[in-house]
Amino acid sequence: MAAADDVILLGNVTVSGAGADLTVQSDQFVYLAGRLTAADTLKVLGGVSLDDVSLGNANSRGSSIYLAGTGALVAASAGADVYIHGAQDVDIFLPLIAGGTVGATGVTWAGDGSEVTVEAGQQI
Repeated sequence: MAAADDVILLGNVTVSGAGADLTVQSDQFVYLAGRLTAADTLKVLGGVSLDDVSLGNANSRGSSIYLAGTGALVAASAGADVYIHGAQDVDIFLPLIAGGTVGATGVTWAGDGSEVTVEAGQQI
């Protein structure tokens, strides 16, 4: 999913199947309040182009990405990655899970080699 303007996702998005990736990108600002799930790589790019170049953009409060506490970012497979890159501030209030799924008693890990990476032009 990509847009030149703001991206606002209030619901859940699941991309299933072996090797499935999900990218949410805005040239301006990304707001997520739901659960995003992908099997392999999950990327959120705010104020950053699809080829991962900072455009320097943010909302009026200086935030390029706002991840609300009502959701989660889940890259479920072993070796899966969660990658977040915001041109300015990146506000995270939800769980970031790479290499596992949420179960009744916590995270059930799929295996080794997963990684969460967060980059911000200002603050996280």
